[in-house]
Amino acid sequence: MVLLSITAVALAVSLLMVVSSLFTGFIRTFERSATDLIGDILLLSPSRFDHADELIEDLRGSGLVRAAAASTQIPGLLHIATGNVRPVQVWGIEVADLMQVTSLGKWLVGQAGGPITLAAQATGRVPAIVGIGLLLEPDPLTDRYDVDQARKLIGQRLVLTCPAISNLDPNQQPQRPMRRTIELVIADILHTGNWLFDQQAVLLPSRSLQLDPNSSQVFVDRIQIRLANGMDPQQAIATISLIWGRFAQGVLGWGPYQVAQAEILPARQLQARFLAEVRKQLGVLLVIFGVVDTAAIVLVFCVFYMLARLKVRDIAILKACGCPSSQIVFLFLGLGTVVGAIGAGFGVVLGYLFTHNINYIEDRISSLIGIRLWDSSAYLFEHIPDQVAWDTVWIIVLLATVAAAIGALAPAMMAARARPVEILRYE
Repeated sequence: MVLLSITAVALAVSLLMVVSSLFTGFIRTFERSATDLIGDILLLSPSRFDHADELIEDLRGSGLVRAAAASTQIPGLLHIATGNVRPVQVWGIEVADLMQVTSLGKWLVGQAGGPITLAAQATGRVPAIVGIGLLLEPDPLTDRYDVDQARKLIGQRLVLTCPAISNLDPNQQPQRPMRRTIELVIADILHTGNWLFDQQAVLLPSRSLQLDPNSSQVFVDRIQIRLANGMDPQQAIATISLIWGRFAQGVLGWGPYQVAQAEILPARQLQARFLAEVRKQLGVLLVIFGVVDTAAIVLVFCVFYMLARLKVRDIAILKACGCPSSQIVFLFLGLGTVVGAIGAGFGVVLGYLFTHNINYIEDRISSLIGIRLWDSSAYLFEHIPDQVAWDTVWIIVLLATVAAAIGALAPAMMAARARPVEILRYE
């Protein structure tokens, strides 16, 4: 009977542990992907500006910023093959700077871990880094891309249609947007594991997106910032705002209102509203599963009630020998606590094994039933988060132990009220 109680507590703990770890892992993966793709802080300008290299030098000189990269983003249409035209997000970047701010270096299929280059082509085609999802479809069963096949596409020619980033006219006013067609050659393929980015991203040198690619002016609308080690983003924002204000007013000649329109925010807060809702759903699920797992408490109560009924003669003998009622209560509570602790320990082991191997388990189940359970197009990431949320595990273990002790409380009180004279009078 005690083994049954331990099993019930173990299953309850492992279930709560898996649910908590999966949701917490999704949230952390989402936040980490933002910092990997963007950096620690993103500065969004209300309009495009030139002389970004001067701003970057000022930021680096502050001692707060380890690296910064200027970039811009515009929509476009990518012609891949006859009848295959895809809407894309075109990023104008300086690849050497972006490599220091983001994890771009480890995402490239062809140059992973090596020096990243977007060397100009003698044919006049613009070298581009293209998301793997634009060129290939994932395997319908495994939901994985064929990286070896992707490497064979490097060097393929594409055509991009997008707005041209206007230079300023002599009156310092933006020129009318113009459509531009750019012939591309795939310099490398991007495989981040983030479904949206892999399905939409095309990275080009910033200069190639300008209306006049030969001009010395390069216009951007965002600065991606990687802070120095140990620097708190919230504290750094105040200093970055001051540097931006001096640059925008002194170099660009902007007024205070236009300067104030810029957004400077930590990358982790870009999806704050979405993640807040996910956290609410996590709380709701934990409450629901917690209510379901009260069955374990009921089972502990039943087991200890039967134990008290079966051992009533032994309890009476102990009390007849002078054992106080409080000792009987502590005996049952101690046994309930031990049962809860042992069950919680087994539950942690089961929860860890399941969470740590959840991608393997999901692959095997999908192979058996022929249906993909985890779809990256719905959940945004190729892999299920498999890291245990240890900060919540200890809370679950403590609650499970206390719950088991509470389940043993009523039988303990019943055992303590046993009257030796009535129980042993026929012995």
